[in-house]
Amino acid sequence: MDVESLQRKLKVAKLLLSDVTDTVKEFHATRPARVGFISFDLDYYSSTANAFHIFDGPDRSLLPRVSCYFVDIVSDAHQLHSDIVGELLAMKEFNELNIGIATIAAPSIMKAGTAFPAKWQQQIFVHHRFGHSDYHTYIGA
Repeated sequence: MDVESLQRKLKVAKLLLSDVTDTVKEFHATRPARVGFISFDLDYYSSTANAFHIFDGPDRSLLPRVSCYFVDIVSDAHQLHSDIVGELLAMKEFNELNIGIATIAAPSIMKAGTAFPAKWQQQIFVHHRFGHSDYHTYIGA
């Protein structure tokens, strides 16, 4: 990646390059806005588990529900992802450690089926932070 070229193109966004554990800490220290969406493309259990520390931040850093896209959870015959390895194991353990506090779960609308099913629909999850000060605020129209 040409870091300098990418930096020049950024107008508002900030590029944080380091180990994900350090990046999450730096993000919380310099957060410009509340997180409402995260795309996880970390390949491994350890990096994904460390990235989930993004959810440790204060309520002012996160929306009560954060949409999440997980790149490395849908398999073909070459990858064989499951909940005993990788991103899915990190997600499973996060949920077990945070019972009643938070969860990362697939929204039921993705399971309902659509006219044009696509792989990405299996990769969408939502982080629910049940104790968030805004969690019980109505979000419908």
